[in-house]
Amino acid sequence: VIGGYGIHGEGETAVELFDVMVRSGVRPDRTVFVSVLSACSHAGLTEKGLQYFDDMQRKYGLQPGPEHYSCLVDLLGRAGRLKEAMYLIDSMKVKPDGAVWGALLGACKIHRNVELAEVAFRHVIELEPTNIGYYVLLSNVYSDAKNLEGVLKVRVMMRDRKLRKDPGCSYVEYKGKMHLFYSGDTSHPQSKEIYRMLDELETLVNEIHQSDHKCQGKSEEPLVGASVHSEKLAIAFSLLNTRPGTDITIMKNLRVCLDCHVFFKLVSKIVNRQFIVRDATRFHRFKNGVCSCKDYW
Repeated sequence: VIGGYGIHGEGETAVELFDVMVRSGVRPDRTVFVSVLSACSHAGLTEKGLQYFDDMQRKYGLQPGPEHYSCLVDLLGRAGRLKEAMYLIDSMKVKPDGAVWGALLGACKIHRNVELAEVAFRHVIELEPTNIGYYVLLSNVYSDAKNLEGVLKVRVMMRDRKLRKDPGCSYVEYKGKMHLFYSGDTSHPQSKEIYRMLDELETLVNEIHQSDHKCQGKSEEPLVGASVHSEKLAIAFSLLNTRPGTDITIMKNLRVCLDCHVFFKLVSKIVNRQFIVRDATRFHRFKNGVCSCKDYW
């Protein structure tokens, strides 16, 4: 239950349940600590997570395993405390596994730390050389830094090792049938209507986004780019075919990008609907212009 609340962005509730459990006399085990540490990480409850990690050892005499350290690296990394995360890895009492280094690499992607990302990548591919996700993460780090040479270097590594990135896809269930969408997909029978709906939504979203940036004194760069990610097609299809006011659930095989995340928040406000999106990281619940992850994923 604690883990379920955590993955849905209800970190405060997960923490409250953990504390109630402890007060009732139930002794938490190693598995429970993984759940509560993960909940703290996803909710940005950094200090609370650090306290639990300390309690795990001091109060309960439990030795942390790689799964606990990966949660803590993720916790510190998401908070931008990358040096502390690296120090933690260096001081681990067990050998760091791929998940530990992967958590650091993911944090480097969030905070655009190229140098540390390269360190994390070198370690993680020694442990998991065929995990395509880590190559994609490093490529995205280079891309965000406008480092084309780095992006090409990763592509060459992937080619030499015969690794291929899975294409991004999203699917929704409608009337007992699964509808699958890929980025830039035009194969759906309702493709014309879907893209027409998406054009209308993007126009409204960009108007709101640029208006917000004017109020904040920021540049007026359009939110929507040339590429049409699969989750946007899925939401346009769902809005075309479902009743107003009903919730929409979308499943995606990759992590939702920042632009699509902002897009979903604004569209949820425009159409007054709740969108539940399960990506490779967690569940996102978009409602009234806000996501349950509090923009922390």
